[in-house]
Amino acid sequence: MLSSCEYYRRAGLVCADETHKKDELLRRTASVCNELAVRYMNDAQQIYVKYLEECEKKDGNSKSIYKQFSALSRRSSECLDEATAIFTQVNDVPNLALLYCNKARYIRFRAHCIQGGFNSEKRSLYSQAEDLYRSALKLLGPREFCGATSVWDLVSWELSCHLYTRAVLMQDSPGVYANEVTEVAEAFKHALKYCLLSPGPRQYLYQFRAAMIYHRLGSLYHSQYRITQEEGPRRRSLLNATCSQYEKAAMQFAVLEDAAMFLTVRLEHVAALETHAAVSPNVKLKSLQNAIELLRQCHSIMKVLKEKDPEEQRDTPKPEEADEKTLRNEHSLLALYENRLHYILKNIIQYCITKTNKDYEKITDMYKKLYCASLRIKKNDDVRLYASSICDVLVSMDVISKDFE
Repeated sequence: MLSSCEYYRRAGLVCADETHKKDELLRRTASVCNELAVRYMNDAQQIYVKYLEECEKKDGNSKSIYKQFSALSRRSSECLDEATAIFTQVNDVPNLALLYCNKARYIRFRAHCIQGGFNSEKRSLYSQAEDLYRSALKLLGPREFCGATSVWDLVSWELSCHLYTRAVLMQDSPGVYANEVTEVAEAFKHALKYCLLSPGPRQYLYQFRAAMIYHRLGSLYHSQYRITQEEGPRRRSLLNATCSQYEKAAMQFAVLEDAAMFLTVRLEHVAALETHAAVSPNVKLKSLQNAIELLRQCHSIMKVLKEKDPEEQRDTPKPEEADEKTLRNEHSLLALYENRLHYILKNIIQYCITKTNKDYEKITDMYKKLYCASLRIKKNDDVRLYASSICDVLVSMDVISKDFE
């Protein structure tokens, strides 16, 4: 590539003043520069991993490795700058937009190399990268009129990934302050805006990302709800936002038939309602009843697990989310599901028994029968058989509920 780049440069210098030919040579030079920049960036990433490994060993060789990393990083930056100047000169908008994406990726790479949490330096670099992505979209113009929809879609997806990564880094940093919560939430919402859910080859990837954003937003509001002590409009607003985002995430995961993530989100939603029941006695029964309703609405996802092909029992990595901490083993999720079902039903029964109002007698009777039905769940090491047993019990619970209507 180095030789190609040099020959294209020479050809450009000796080319006659034919604008078309000269511009084509310049474009080829810029394209090779762009490829070189990506190659240097990838090599630098590998060298940086090696540098971190040497640092852990406290090996004296780490300084020389870091010099290699710095040299490759600098070369990548220089190639990107040269390519940018050339594509600007020849007014090649689609390639210039793609180059802005690579420059943004380079800046994100630099941010990744900064140790520690989401500090001011990382924040600055992420802002620079975001500006580049937005500049690329502005350069292209509206999707329907840009004449390069595939490039527009790619830039939009890269911006969505960037905003999502930034929000996740901030959310996972220790001690996210209240004033930063709004910033994190806005980043997630903007990431969702640029995550196109229209049919296409990447539809599953986009849908999964959207579901993860809803889940992350639910978790963000949920954590704020837990640390808000005083009862009032803010607490109620946080609970409503928590439940709304969890519900959207569950719907997306249900469409994707991702049982593990659906149950993870649904159980977190139930946990939020349990917390609300514990701290708000005046709506305790209603909150617990809503929690039971959510658990009973898991019938369709239990059928997915029940009918799952044995060859698919092994956990398969999700797109770009293989290390997502919230992913749990399906069997343990079913066990937790069963545990919460029993526990909440018992809580409702205990609550109703303490009431002298006759209206509660009918409610108590119904939930006693629902609880007895729930005890028929048969735990099994085979996820399919375990889910099948839960399916049977949920059908029985539906029949019991209809008898009391």
